[in-house]
Amino acid sequence: MGFDYVMATEFGGKITPSTPIEHKRGDYKPLPIILREMADLGYAGVEHAPFIEGASLASGSADFLQTIQAVQQMGGTTRAGVTGLHWILSFLGLVEPPHQGLSIFSEGEKLRETVHYYAQVLDYCHSLGGTYVVHGSPGSRQLPDGVGFEEGLRRAAHFFNSGVSDRQEEGVVILVEHAALRQVRIAWEPLSTAETNFCNTFNQGLRLVDMIGGQDTFGLTLDVKAMAASRKPVARTIRRISDEDWKSVFVIHLNDPNLYGPGLGKRDFKPILEAIAEKGWAAPITIEPFKLHGDSYMDDCKRILEYLGTCERDIGI
Repeated sequence: MGFDYVMATEFGGKITPSTPIEHKRGDYKPLPIILREMADLGYAGVEHAPFIEGASLASGSADFLQTIQAVQQMGGTTRAGVTGLHWILSFLGLVEPPHQGLSIFSEGEKLRETVHYYAQVLDYCHSLGGTYVVHGSPGSRQLPDGVGFEEGLRRAAHFFNSGVSDRQEEGVVILVEHAALRQVRIAWEPLSTAETNFCNTFNQGLRLVDMIGGQDTFGLTLDVKAMAASRKPVARTIRRISDEDWKSVFVIHLNDPNLYGPGLGKRDFKPILEAIAEKGWAAPITIEPFKLHGDSYMDDCKRILEYLGTCERDIGI
């Protein structure tokens, strides 16, 4: 029995070919259409990037409510669902200020704004039926000048574990508690040093998980592209993760270091899938390409799934 795969919406939902860093308003299909198209191809769902909707959750746009209602109405009518969210604090030019520049290292009023926005992301994920958010968003975790890694760990843990007041409800928002309330897990994503200067390796991510102390709610994302930056064999790295530490892995992203999807670049994903299978992984696996290889996004999505199916047959899973 092979894995279930889900596609990132900022790739599977894009309409017109462009460079991997080009994102324009109106360049994406509505989420319900993406879900149906990915289901038709054989995907089990999508991992959604809210920025493709062209507005900030904090804006109170009616579009988000309409998306929630449309996705909820689809329940049971399609095989695919929203598994989770990613790019949660990155807007890639599609969202206007003042909602830009959110950072876990913010202070004062900007910290309050970031925490409240994060809580809205968790709410949105829950409403769409998702069970996790991936915290990659490299711009939201750049260490400020003069702040070292250890201090960064302390401040990051404070961001997730310490409450800020909610002016509207006169309560306190503590993100790990809010995530647990919404039954949404936070999956921190170690990224390469080319993308961010904080928490770049699996072991550094584990340090943050340990400091936050909520393994059931706060864990990690394994991203093949980011892991490959270490130049160590990805499959070997996965196999060397202890059974105890593997409990902290909530999400897996497959992508080629050249930014294409699996099977569209030079990397052989068979050893990686085999290592994941040996760990007993049972959750869906996210496909997160950044770059179009063929003539259309739908063609690439189809070729990726066909390639992964071939890999699974070759290794007998």
